[in-house]
Amino acid sequence: MAITLTNTGSATWQPGTFNLSYHLYAASGNVYVWDGLRTALPAAVPSGSSVTVNAIVRTPTVAGPYTVAFDLVQEGVTWFSTQKVPTGGSTLQAQ
Repeated sequence: MAITLTNTGSATWQPGTFNLSYHLYAASGNVYVWDGLRTALPAAVPSGSSVTVNAIVRTPTVAGPYTVAFDLVQEGVTWFSTQKVPTGGSTLQAQ
């Protein structure tokens, strides 16, 4: 799934230090996976720039509907969502 990220902060996002990841929620709203697979940025993303990446999501082994909340992570530091940056979302049907 193609996800476009726009850097509205002051720091440049460096590949490997910043990655796209996700949180996966079951239909009940409970967290199924918090620390999803990482999708690397293809290049540095300076302030004011955007990049589109093909997000990698592991399909759950338990059938059912899920919500995928895409979130940027600064490895070893913080998830952007915990800093009040909104996540992007999508639905996923595991069979």
